[in-house]
Order: sequence, then structure tokens, then C-alpha cells
Amino acid sequence: MKSKILWVAFVGCTATAQEAASGELTDYTNVIIEEVDRLRNLVGRLVGSRKPLELKETNIHEVLEHVRSLVKARSQRKQD
Repeated sequence: MKSKILWVAFVGCTATAQEAASGELTDYTNVIIEEVDRLRNLVGRLVGSRKPLELKETNIHEVLEHVRSLVKARSQRKQD
């Protein structure tokens, strides 16, 4: 249940940022939302035994930097 609440909060926060963003930043927030959905589904499959998730604090700047690097790499591949 906690993971679902965190997911909803994270997507809501990202959607709010998306509303304030424009152009390229909107693309980044879309990637964030898609990746969070993908990870939520993956975690759901891995935790099928109903083991409680071990949550820890995460530096959002590190996560966003990782997403930025993924998007940058993807855009460079499309240009090549």
C-alpha cells in the first residue's frame, strides 16, 4: 500500500512539474512518468510474494540526472 501511495505522490509531483515545464522539459517529465510506471510494474511482479518493500530515501537529483542521461543518449542515437 505504501508503494502505491509513493507512486501516486511521485507521479502527481511530476505532473505538476510538467504543467509548469515547456518544450524539452515536458519530454523529460514524460520519460520520468513512463519509467516510474515501468518500475512500479516490475516491483509488483518481483514482490508477488507480498513481502513488504524496503523503502529508503533517494536523492531526486540523482534520479533526474539519470533520466536526463537516458534521454540525451536516446536523442543522440536518433540523430545518428
